[in-house]
Amino acid sequence: MKLTPDLFVFTDIEASALGVGSFPIEIGWAGVDLVPHHFLIKPHQTWTKEFWNPESEKIHNISWEQLMDEGIDPKVAAERVIDAFRQKLIISDNPFYEAKWFLRLFEAVEIKADFVFRNPFGEVMTYIHDLYEAWGEAANIEGTGRWENAQKIMDITEAVMRTFPHTHRASDDAVQLAATFKILVEPEWDYKAARKKFLPIGKVLK
Repeated sequence: MKLTPDLFVFTDIEASALGVGSFPIEIGWAGVDLVPHHFLIKPHQTWTKEFWNPESEKIHNISWEQLMDEGIDPKVAAERVIDAFRQKLIISDNPFYEAKWFLRLFEAVEIKADFVFRNPFGEVMTYIHDLYEAWGEAANIEGTGRWENAQKIMDITEAVMRTFPHTHRASDDAVQLAATFKILVEPEWDYKAARKKFLPIGKVLK
């Protein structure tokens, strides 16, 4: 099947910490339509406060108590991920950590999760900058004249990243990733106007 922009899903995960034993607490995603999706995950019985880092909490501003009150059951979370990401190519700005936390979720609830397109390297997740590069090369080959060199690609994507907020909440950060790719496939897209309609759920970082 040919990969087209509608098959991409951009994702971000907030976690209890970064070290060994850390677990996912929020999963967010968006497509090139920039519609944000997210949910909090109630800690699995094997995910204890031993692996909760207060410094991480200061960054994402999600408390243990909030997870217990608002989080969904880990098995339900895994099933929602499968429904949302099935037959998609997953894009992330940190595949190493995101893949680790996806695996942690699915292993905890004993669900097999081989449900996505694998990239040319056989991996289940693609680094966003690899996508920029590949799409930029394709645009040049097609003779669009929009992306004459890699620097132009980086300049416009960085401008979009500055426009859309990075809040360390999963859906906000997923939308930021999606927006930086959307400008590549829709060069005339008015991203500044789109930003005015987007309401982040997290605190906008200065």
